[in-house]
Amino acid sequence: MNNPASASDPFPRNRWQAGLVHLGISALVGLVLFALIRFVWYPDALFSISGGSQLALLIISIDVVIGPLLTTLVFKRGKRTLRFDLAVIALLQAAAFAYGTWVLFTSRPAFIVAAVDRIYAIGYNQIDPKDLVDIPPTIQANVFSPAYYGVTPPTDPSVVDALLWNELALGKDLQLLPRWYRPFEESRASLLKNAKRDASGRQYVPVIARKGVGLAFLDEGGNVTATLEGDPWALEVKPAE
Repeated sequence: MNNPASASDPFPRNRWQAGLVHLGISALVGLVLFALIRFVWYPDALFSISGGSQLALLIISIDVVIGPLLTTLVFKRGKRTLRFDLAVIALLQAAAFAYGTWVLFTSRPAFIVAAVDRIYAIGYNQIDPKDLVDIPPTIQANVFSPAYYGVTPPTDPSVVDALLWNELALGKDLQLLPRWYRPFEESRASLLKNAKRDASGRQYVPVIARKGVGLAFLDEGGNVTATLEGDPWALEVKPAE
């Protein structure tokens, strides 16, 4: 017959205490990851329109819930295999956490690409690895923030035909081909020329991401100051003057 846990037993003394301790540690780790996702990899509206909210909810929920639940189920003070059981749970949770973090990192909107009258938020894993070969060294994805570039449609008929084939046959539009990226500064004038104003007078252009659309607000120099979720074509707007 098993003896009940007493006040003199080492902490945690029972499965509920063990589960709560594990839950607290998991919640702290999940909070740190959420802050990284929300404010660094997927800032502003990119959190929702680039799919960060869905991925974060799924991965953090699994990490915070499953590990502590398993600990609660297997914990029993004095159990001969307790250390092994807890080590296996910790290893599985760490592996799931690492994999989920990697998915979020590779799915992040690594490139913010201005194209004439709009901006595209391009996830790193949306770029074909073959298209990352032999690109200029100035074209790089940042680790802790989106990298800003622009693209200018070519005028050479042979290049236009090649790009059209890329788009029709391979599904690769210009914003998915980093070798065509140019400094963001070269696209500011075009963005400002095509910008609209919202009811408060702020200039914006549409921003398009893999999970939705939004508004990219511009300052007077054509720099993106913020993004907001919403339909940029459904507003009552007027051209920016």
